[in-house]
Amino acid sequence: MAAIAGSALAVIGSFLPWAEATLGEMTESSGGMQGDGIVTLVFGGLAAVFMVVGLVARKGWAPLVGAVMALLTLVVVAINIDPERQVRADLEGQGLASGVELDAAVASLEMSTGIGVWIVLVGALVAAGAGVFAFVKGRKAA
Repeated sequence: MAAIAGSALAVIGSFLPWAEATLGEMTESSGGMQGDGIVTLVFGGLAAVFMVVGLVARKGWAPLVGAVMALLTLVVVAINIDPERQVRADLEGQGLASGVELDAAVASLEMSTGIGVWIVLVGALVAAGAGVFAFVKGRKAA
């Protein structure tokens, strides 16, 4: 159950803000669906599916596959812990700046990592750990 809950957290966090940029009094959020949150959504969703298959169908290999999906989610979210990556991608995608202009624009912003990244990170850690635990426990019972 913990693995399913962790996978669900990873999916939910994929939709939440991943970066916040502030310039003076103006603050803008960048959601996960504007970037790599799409990837964590897919991997987190697949992790949940495999965890449910392992629980319902008693397939011993399924929690391990789910844990691998959760680990892939961790890799993607670890790349996105630095908010500058998301902010740069948003500015480029909107055509607001490029090259030296982009560097200057990014340097003028105060940036912070959004809550979505942290929720995906915690969820993926829980799902990976619980998935490996379920796999090992299932092998010992067999």
